[in-house]
Amino acid sequence: MQNKPLPSLLVADDEDVIRNLFERILCKEGYMISMAIDGLDALNKIKENDYDMLILDLKMPGINGMEVINKIKELKKEAL
Repeated sequence: MQNKPLPSLLVADDEDVIRNLFERILCKEGYMISMAIDGLDALNKIKENDYDMLILDLKMPGINGMEVINKIKELKKEAL
């Protein structure tokens, strides 16, 4: 039997409570979770890793969720 790698997710939210909630729920469902505290942190992690899915808060200090999506389009055109 071949084991499939666990799906990887990046959760970017500036609120600890929201990040912790996503982590708790998604880990139970078998996802590999990475956390980002804001849009810039998310972009740095995306540059270093490939994720199967992103969950982005739209309103974050500095770089918001929509700006992160636009930057991803520039960095990894095949991703979106």
